[in-house]
Amino acid sequence: MILHLTRELLKEPQAVSTKCFAIRAVRIPGDVTRWLSLRENATAEMRPMPGPWSESDFAREFTAQKWFRADRMWVAEANEMTETHPDDDKILSGSVTLIPRPGIEKNGPTARVHWLLVHPDRRRKASGER
Repeated sequence: MILHLTRELLKEPQAVSTKCFAIRAVRIPGDVTRWLSLRENATAEMRPMPGPWSESDFAREFTAQKWFRADRMWVAEANEMTETHPDDDKILSGSVTLIPRPGIEKNGPTARVHWLLVHPDRRRKASGER
């Protein structure tokens, strides 16, 4: 299912880390491979399943776009260490990307959630509430 969410921007969004997650702007090119892995995991149960993406697909969808700024694409990493994901190879727990849109009529600028991904291991665990 594809859903576009649009909301008026009252101020520029800021990434805020929590007790469980480090939330920060994406690092290009450093996070691209991990983002692609997150996308693959997050969409694995979709039917029909989307095809795999390469770094050039990422560039075409994001960095080649005039609207793209790394500070509008955030990633979340779990703060805790695990045996399966050592600190130097943490998987991304999630990601969100906003696209700015010009204001409509008297409203101010808006943002649309362009991509929202959550790793299956992090779903329905109330992680976002901590």
